[in-house]
Amino acid sequence: MGGRLHNVESRNVTFVGPEWPVFWREAVGSNVLDVDGNIYIDLTSAFGVALLGHAHESVLSSMNEAASFIHGMGDIHPPEPKLTLLEKLARFSPWPDAKVILSTGGSEAVEAALKTAALASGRPGVIAFQGAYHGLTAGSLSATPRPHFRSFFEEKLYGGVSFAPFPDPLRDSPPHGQASLEAVRLALLEGAPNGDPIGSIIIEPVQARGGVRIPPDGFMRKLSQIAAESGVLLIADEIMTGMGRCGAPFASSLLGLEPDIVVVGKALGGGLPISACIA
Repeated sequence: MGGRLHNVESRNVTFVGPEWPVFWREAVGSNVLDVDGNIYIDLTSAFGVALLGHAHESVLSSMNEAASFIHGMGDIHPPEPKLTLLEKLARFSPWPDAKVILSTGGSEAVEAALKTAALASGRPGVIAFQGAYHGLTAGSLSATPRPHFRSFFEEKLYGGVSFAPFPDPLRDSPPHGQASLEAVRLALLEGAPNGDPIGSIIIEPVQARGGVRIPPDGFMRKLSQIAAESGVLLIADEIMTGMGRCGAPFASSLLGLEPDIVVVGKALGGGLPISACIA
């Protein structure tokens, strides 16, 4: 099947090696059945999507019910379920009178967050962190310092992103997080590499693709203080950590991070292509 996939899918989308990927046939609960009849325990929750497990009865029931009377989440003639979802997401947010933009994937939601921050602050520059993954669209990729994704598009990407080291208590020398905070302060003072003033900081509460790296105690609280004192907006990319995956609606609240904008996806849809930017 790997050979067949190579024939029809653009390269560099799915990695296909001698024993990879596993082609799924069915998934129920925490178990995945592949096309060869092997059963696996899915410890990734389908890369963060299956918050309640695969094929959860209540999720399937809601999806089937909605599909029977309406399709899509139209922006010209919005259906009632869209309004209900927007209201629930606004209630989840840490601020009163929150506004929500729905999208079809995490990258789009990050784009919306970066645009919102640039408009609100009047400063397009961004601080992101080494090891981060925010998406593959033009704006989100500009904030994703991964050469294997960026190399072909480097000249096309926005040059106003400064990258600070993400703190890692398992690898860094104490005091943990201090070098990261100093790098953030320096970027705020000097501006982005292209000279643009910094208007936002984007960070994952826990770096997922970066190695499931959890910041040291107090780091997110100090970062929030720096952002507030500098008048820049703080964006929490909660696509991998949000919607209860860490025991709270947003992992930010567990770590002392006080964002101005939150981005969610993956677990929000339970397999459906939907994401949200909340501000």
